[in-house]
Amino acid sequence: MTSLKSVQGNNIYCGPAIISAITGVTTDQVEKMVQQLRHNDKPVVGMWDSELEAVFNKLGFKRIASNSIPKNSTLFNALCSITSGVWAIVVPGHYVCIEVDSDGKRWFIDNHTKKPISAAASARGMQRVRWIRKIAKVEDATKQ
Repeated sequence: MTSLKSVQGNNIYCGPAIISAITGVTTDQVEKMVQQLRHNDKPVVGMWDSELEAVFNKLGFKRIASNSIPKNSTLFNALCSITSGVWAIVVPGHYVCIEVDSDGKRWFIDNHTKKPISAAASARGMQRVRWIRKIAKVEDATKQ
């Protein structure tokens, strides 16, 4: 079974959504954290990779691995090559999250699904992957 949570909150964008899915905080709380990083109160309609990582760190999560993926790999290729754990993935202009559970089942969530679905049901399989990072709670990361 997945450890991913349903996306909660009023911010509808992908960065806050995957943080919400992994950590359980609302997208509104994520938006406030990003606004603090930016020193402004403008609505968060997009996030930089560095902001995503900073918010994860503030919430007690960290990147424990970056998968080297061949150039022009698709999300489907990435799904086939990743190991157990929770992965933040960037496809063109969009953050998504994949979890591979202890049974090897792959779960997908983003701001459109709002809840974990079977990764096989995702329509994003042929999109190119820009980067992929394994994310874990800090105490879990030391066990990896």
